[in-house]
Amino acid sequence: MRRHPSRSSWSRFASPACAGIILAAALGCAPAAGSEAVLVAPGASLDAASVLAMIRQDLPPPEEGAWDIRILQPTLPLANPAAEPLSVALAPDGGAGPDPSAAVARTGGILLVTDGSGRTARLPFSAELRAMVMVPVPLRTLAAGTAPEAEMFGEAAWPRQRVDDQLVRSLDEIVGTRLARRLPPGRPVSRSALQAPWAVHRDEPVRISFVRGGLRLTVTGYAQEDAAVGELVRALNAASERQVRGRVTAPGEITIGDPAR
Repeated sequence: MRRHPSRSSWSRFASPACAGIILAAALGCAPAAGSEAVLVAPGASLDAASVLAMIRQDLPPPEEGAWDIRILQPTLPLANPAAEPLSVALAPDGGAGPDPSAAVARTGGILLVTDGSGRTARLPFSAELRAMVMVPVPLRTLAAGTAPEAEMFGEAAWPRQRVDDQLVRSLDEIVGTRLARRLPPGRPVSRSALQAPWAVHRDEPVRISFVRGGLRLTVTGYAQEDAAVGELVRALNAASERQVRGRVTAPGEITIGDPAR
């Protein structure tokens, strides 16, 4: 959560007599503003939202996602104690700008504060940029063993610098799996938390195939536990009422022997 400093004043930049820095300092030709100016009424304040809007006007987007911007300077909000409105515009520093491929970058320039007579003061500004990407996150706590469905998830912005090969980027990677562990709400999902879905379910009918050489005998039975494809599972042969143990080879199918032979 962004920390907002206590309300500060532009009294050192503007006085009722307009004799502060706005009138006395940097009265020469100001650099060209790169953003649309914001008017700060007497008694009002320049807040972070206004400065962020000016920064975003000319800020190139990252290669993926969007920038999260943290203003480093000046300290905001800044109040206007003068009897007249002040015009505030942003002039970029003239450099190449942030690298769109970077996960973390900086931008800076000058805030041009102009009074009604056209005299301008310059306030340095700088901001940290973090590229944020959208990732699926649970909307509520999901227990281990849950078969996740699309409506259980929303999206959240996540720093691109913290995205690795284990982070799930698409909901399609989640739906149709089974959770190996509990997932807290609002947190990205790791691929290690996902397992293959159950292919057979406890007490539900299954086909049991006995394979030996080129012969195959298939009977009906009931799974005694949940299992995914490739896992060993116990089942009850409905014809003989004997318990057998085989490998799950397809949804609803258990094979005893070597199906490759």
